[in-house]
Amino acid sequence: MPDTLSFYREHSPFTDPGEYAYLYDAIPDDVDSMAQAVQGLVYHYFAGQWTFGYQVPPERQPEIDLRYAQRMLARLMELDDAPLRKPREHANKIVGCCRDFATLFCSIARHKGIPCRVRYGFGAYFGDFYGDHVITDYWNGERWVLVDPQMGPEMVQNLHLTFDVMDVPRDQFIIGGDAWQMIRHENADPDQFCVSPDIEQPRGAHYVMSHVLQDLAGLNKAECLCWDSWGLSETIAEDALMTDEATVALIDEVAQLTRENNPDLAALQRLYAEQAFTFNGTVISYSPAEQNPLEVALNL
Repeated sequence: MPDTLSFYREHSPFTDPGEYAYLYDAIPDDVDSMAQAVQGLVYHYFAGQWTFGYQVPPERQPEIDLRYAQRMLARLMELDDAPLRKPREHANKIVGCCRDFATLFCSIARHKGIPCRVRYGFGAYFGDFYGDHVITDYWNGERWVLVDPQMGPEMVQNLHLTFDVMDVPRDQFIIGGDAWQMIRHENADPDQFCVSPDIEQPRGAHYVMSHVLQDLAGLNKAECLCWDSWGLSETIAEDALMTDEATVALIDEVAQLTRENNPDLAALQRLYAEQAFTFNGTVISYSPAEQNPLEVALNL
């Protein structure tokens, strides 16, 4: 897989640390140390308080939209310019979510020459539902390994996890394509795929479809935010999705490709280039930090 591995060793505009690349040099080259470093840099904007007790001030909520690793690192240096491995107060971490843990882990790995990708889907380990989640996978020399860099020791204990978060089983992290296939062919309840069972929306087949698009984008190194929407996610209504045979067939094709362990890179790029799937330079952001959706121009 020389071309594929080279592709995932190189930064995207979202993982490129820019002028802050030197900060990564003090982090050891093993993936455990990279995950530990990331856990000390990001504080989850709503879930963090249930594990650690610190509540994010409202004025800092917009940090969840920093998007680019370079901006995240710049903000970290504003808060505390100590080396990244030095323990930080929660108030000196950037406010983010699972995608930011994953993107920074991916950024560090690529800086160190390790092929790495950001994957979008659902965690089966948050309770009796499939929770919206983003993690990574990296090439260990023999296979792609799923890693959840958000799951530090406290979260592992709180969630009573019995598997290795540095080698997450595929039945514990359900990538977008697998979730789509579960709905289409395994009679899975679409409403079980959600942010939280306590939140009515978003959930359902349309929400799963959006994760198929996000995972395709991630595999093309377009590491979007969890609340970014574009293409089919915007153009087809939820109540029309499952009755639109052409759209369902198209999503089936993407799902089947992205759920492969080693999907063909040329095929991924071909599909992503289609109008229904590509960013085209802008996304609609449904950020929790904003009252209304915003059209966001991307630095690509």
